[in-house]
Amino acid sequence: MEESWKSVPEFPLFRSISLEDKPLFDLAFTRFPPPISEFTFTNLFIWRHAYQLKLSRLRDFLCLFAETGAHPFFFSPIGDGDVVECCRILLQPMREKGSSVKIARVPEDVVSRVDWKAEGFVIEYDRDHSDYIYLSEDLIHLKGRKYHRKRNHIKQFTEKYAYQYLPLASEWISECLRLESDWCDLRRCEVTPGLRNESIAIKEAFDHFEALGVHPVRNSIGALNPALRGGTLYGAEPGIIPKYDPVAAASPEGLWPGGEQRGIFSNGVKGGIILIDGKVEAFTLGEPLNRDTAVIHIEKANPAFEGLYPVINQAFLEKAWSGYTYVNREQDLGEEGLKKAKESYFPHHMVNKYTITLKAVS
Repeated sequence: MEESWKSVPEFPLFRSISLEDKPLFDLAFTRFPPPISEFTFTNLFIWRHAYQLKLSRLRDFLCLFAETGAHPFFFSPIGDGDVVECCRILLQPMREKGSSVKIARVPEDVVSRVDWKAEGFVIEYDRDHSDYIYLSEDLIHLKGRKYHRKRNHIKQFTEKYAYQYLPLASEWISECLRLESDWCDLRRCEVTPGLRNESIAIKEAFDHFEALGVHPVRNSIGALNPALRGGTLYGAEPGIIPKYDPVAAASPEGLWPGGEQRGIFSNGVKGGIILIDGKVEAFTLGEPLNRDTAVIHIEKANPAFEGLYPVINQAFLEKAWSGYTYVNREQDLGEEGLKKAKESYFPHHMVNKYTITLKAVS
């Protein structure tokens, strides 16, 4: 793991992320359990082309820079230490070059811990990228009057079609890609930048499905690493795990010396499919976000089958994620149709995100 850490250039140098970075990010996200949907290695990797994602390290932080056209930004730094000074060091050189770069997708806990205004920063709420969080049991059981329409859609679908839900396996990937291609032809993905980037991300996920799959984190002597919880960056209970040290992570004593053994926290994508007449007509991909939350990254269905979206949503959560209290279904991106669809499932709460910029010099 020491080699993985040293392979990341020190700020202000950057490099692209690759599959070889998965163990490093899995360890970082286990040490600092993220509340935001962007912070899984799978998500960062499959969207790396759309974000033009670059990686650096600054003191004890991993820093991700999205070099996306006219609106480049840093993600919220991942690590431990003085996050205010880290953000200042990231932003100041960009300002001096005349670039209006910001820190984006910043979790509310990071914002609430510091008087950013007094430190010379401007904070803005980013509603379009805030995540919708649901109780898993709500979306599995769909109880009560508020879910009557969802239950009705599922009932109509199940009465009309003979279907089968299966966990996604490699042999079905070509069928999923066929469905994605058909869906994009209908929606004209090639002329819509957001849909074109999503299609690229989906293909990346399927092309690297095995490598991005569920694998327990192991230490250098092959023993399974404890599923550690806590950390201080995102507001979890402090003191449960010692500070993550990339050098100590490679030591025979284990990944985080002194950490309590609490079982295995496996990071990795899983999927589900719906078959109708032997063809894949819907697919979905998700993974653990933290110890009590799963995140659904992708969900696609043939629009010719009314009710198929709520069917695969319910089935995937029941079969793959029923052990998680919450499910994060990501953002609405300010799109009214997405907002309406996500609100129709009655979120339990939102994970609010913010942007951080340096205050203008008067």
